[in-house]
Amino acid sequence: MKKLTLSATILYILLICTTSFSQNGEPCEVCVPSPQTLLTQGQIDQLDEGQHVYEPFVVESNLTKPAGFGSDNGSRSGLDSQGTDFWLMFLENYYQENIYLDITSGVNATGTVSVPGLAFSTPFNVTANTVTRVNLPISAMVTVTGTVQSKGIHVVSDFEVSVYGMNRAVYTTDGFLGLPVDILDNDYLTITYSNGTQSEFGFVSPYDNNTVTIIPKALTFNGNPAGVPFNVILNEGETYMVGSASDLTGSIISGSMPVAAFSGELCTNVPNGYCCCDHVCEQLPPVSTWGETFVTKPLASRSNGDFWRFLASENGTQLSINGVNVATLNFGGFYETNLTASAFVSANNPILAVQFSASQYWDGVISDPFMMIVPPYQQFLGSYIFSTPQSGFVSNYINSSVQTPGIPGMRLNGSALNPASYSPVGATGYSSAAFPVTINTSYLLNNISGFPSGLNLYGFDDYDSYGYAGGQAFGAIATATTLTISPVNGSAALGINQCWEAELLDQFGAPVVGVRVDFNVTGAHNGNTGFDFTDVNGHATYCFTGVNAGLDTIVANVGSLNATAQFNWTEFAVPISNWAIYLGIFLAITFVVIRFRKMS
Repeated sequence: MKKLTLSATILYILLICTTSFSQNGEPCEVCVPSPQTLLTQGQIDQLDEGQHVYEPFVVESNLTKPAGFGSDNGSRSGLDSQGTDFWLMFLENYYQENIYLDITSGVNATGTVSVPGLAFSTPFNVTANTVTRVNLPISAMVTVTGTVQSKGIHVVSDFEVSVYGMNRAVYTTDGFLGLPVDILDNDYLTITYSNGTQSEFGFVSPYDNNTVTIIPKALTFNGNPAGVPFNVILNEGETYMVGSASDLTGSIISGSMPVAAFSGELCTNVPNGYCCCDHVCEQLPPVSTWGETFVTKPLASRSNGDFWRFLASENGTQLSINGVNVATLNFGGFYETNLTASAFVSANNPILAVQFSASQYWDGVISDPFMMIVPPYQQFLGSYIFSTPQSGFVSNYINSSVQTPGIPGMRLNGSALNPASYSPVGATGYSSAAFPVTINTSYLLNNISGFPSGLNLYGFDDYDSYGYAGGQAFGAIATATTLTISPVNGSAALGINQCWEAELLDQFGAPVVGVRVDFNVTGAHNGNTGFDFTDVNGHATYCFTGVNAGLDTIVANVGSLNATAQFNWTEFAVPISNWAIYLGIFLAITFVVIRFRKMS
């Protein structure tokens, strides 16, 4: 019989353990699916050789989309993840050790963090481009399902800030990007990765008398049947959590007013069957802000790829990876796969993309599960201020994505990011890279050339990890149906500054506000690019000055929507009115010359 390597021997012991905890302190029953199963020689060989058997799959929610679900209710006024008013909550973690908020801003800001239901309140001060940490009482964590509690966390600031939440515990850490009240909406679909411990989601209301309708995908711990709606009425700052032994991905949350929604798992293995489990959580973006096009990047240091779930907002959603259709999904259904390289993901309807870090035994690399929402590239921002944790993680990284021409302009704390680290993502025109960052450090990521970029932050420790988006825009791109550009045709002389205006409307002809419109030029000014966010009228403007004679094609783009204009630039020509002046001067000079000759 082949001699076991150390890694295979340890996993063999874990698989047959009958005690309640594994060697690293995590509960054995959530490290592996069947404690009584012995490894076969073939499984031992696979572990030694780093081989894995995994097949992508589809899971449908079998829920019906409610009428009007996912439409922008018009209450949102914010454009990005920065704000002055936040309502947040922390879902239950397997280990309950420390919860805190990291608050940062591009300007000096002061404010207050409070948990009114616990009579907790503390002021904070943020110096521009630095991070302030606010520790919260562990009792603010929501640990009871099916009960209304006053555990909402309220953050108020005099100037816009970014807020990151961290549920910190040795072996079971994860964090989330906090979303301000001004980008919240009524409708959400949940997503998580369950191994049977406690699939969970929750929400906090910023308003009184908010009736929240819940349609769980699976039977809840409190006896609510799958597919059967039930209502919960919340007042400002009140929270509610739903839990189940089955995966709740695809469950429906719909408030009569906007709510802040969160989703995760008490402690999960990714994929199921690989040690060890970790807490995963994220604050959910409103369905109206989902997108159709994504660029993905593998997590740094991992050797066998990461797991992805793509959640559909509509029936008949065609999901493609690198141009190949991989699944057809219905409302609330998801496709799970393992990606080992950067990829272009697209769909004909808005989807939510979530990247899951695998358990440490998946590849033997120091790590463990976390869940991380990856924004569509239409929701990328021009700059980000973020911070790594103060301690506890031996390796920390950022994933950066940007349009390829914008690579030379990428800066991290003023220093250029190495252009050679970026690799193209198929034929998308985007490139991505991973960079190490230092523990307990504040950062500014921006692009001096004006290109928007995507940012995700994550880190690893022994059987532990965290990950979340660095920020994103929150335009209601999922509601956009019509994009036009004007003027459609025209011409001008070189040296003229010409502008084009794109208009973005929803299915009712109403303007869609806060969505980034990209402009790309081919022809005489080939390679010119720019972007603008739609204003209250749904308008975005792009201008440039002609320096090359010839024909240009200007394309405005939002996801799968495109609008095209053509413009002809001509060589400099003297206006007719100027010719008259020149002719008059010429005649005057001629008259003077003739008179002079006669006099002489």
